[in-house]
Amino acid sequence: MQAGQKPSVSVLVPNPDGLTLTSHYLTLSSQGSFATNSRPDLYSASQSVRLYADAGGGVEIDAFRSALTSDALFIMTISGYFVDVP
Repeated sequence: MQAGQKPSVSVLVPNPDGLTLTSHYLTLSSQGSFATNSRPDLYSASQSVRLYADAGGGVEIDAFRSALTSDALFIMTISGYFVDVP
């Protein structure tokens, strides 16, 4: 991402109505600026969250930035486990 741009990342979970999503925004931390890199500003998010989705429902990740100039690269991973709900 180019210097000076601000990112925003959220995890989206389907609501029980099956029609809408709820956004859960992640807190991003700047990892520094690297002027010699083609993507000079780096950010990361690493936090524990508890999200629930119905069987067959997907969880999405959205990523945005404050400007549309140049390219930006977002790499994301979700890890966790399933819990049976009585």
